[in-house]
Amino acid sequence: MAQKNKEAFDWDAIYRQLQQEKKADLIQLVQELTAVSPTVAQFLHARYLHTQDITARIQPYQKRIDAQFEGEETWPDLGQIAQAIQEYQLAARQEPEGTTELYVYALEAAAGFFWGMGIHDIDLVGDVAELAWQCVSHFNNFPNLYPLYADRLHAIAAKLDEHQWEGLTDPFYQLDADMDNSEELL
Repeated sequence: MAQKNKEAFDWDAIYRQLQQEKKADLIQLVQELTAVSPTVAQFLHARYLHTQDITARIQPYQKRIDAQFEGEETWPDLGQIAQAIQEYQLAARQEPEGTTELYVYALEAAAGFFWGMGIHDIDLVGDVAELAWQCVSHFNNFPNLYPLYADRLHAIAAKLDEHQWEGLTDPFYQLDADMDNSEELL
């Protein structure tokens, strides 16, 4: 079966073909890919429009996060949220400020959704906890950003704590402890 996948997409052959193309043809290809896929357009926007501020660069990804919380009939797909954040990281070459904002924004949206609906679905709670732990890991890599987001993170934890969702506030307490320890090391 692995052989079929390799035959279906032969990156080496595509790479060789792209090397032979003229610059104008490659630009045309990128334009066509952008027209076909909004994800490609978002990627190019985040990768190449560094003259814009972070708010403008992350806006398409925030819209994807918001889309997960729009319907009352459907549960949010937190996998789609994590994918949006990962795609931004790839497009922006691991730029930490925008990634941080997306994590915090996503957690605010999730906390608001849970708080407003009083949801206790164990799978969804587990997904939010996983997202929160990813956020903790991110802040551990960039502790200098924590002071800029501490108030918002505390507000998220307080909102989640009101409904006593066991396990959801643990990442926030761990993050506070981690950041206290990192300040002691400085």
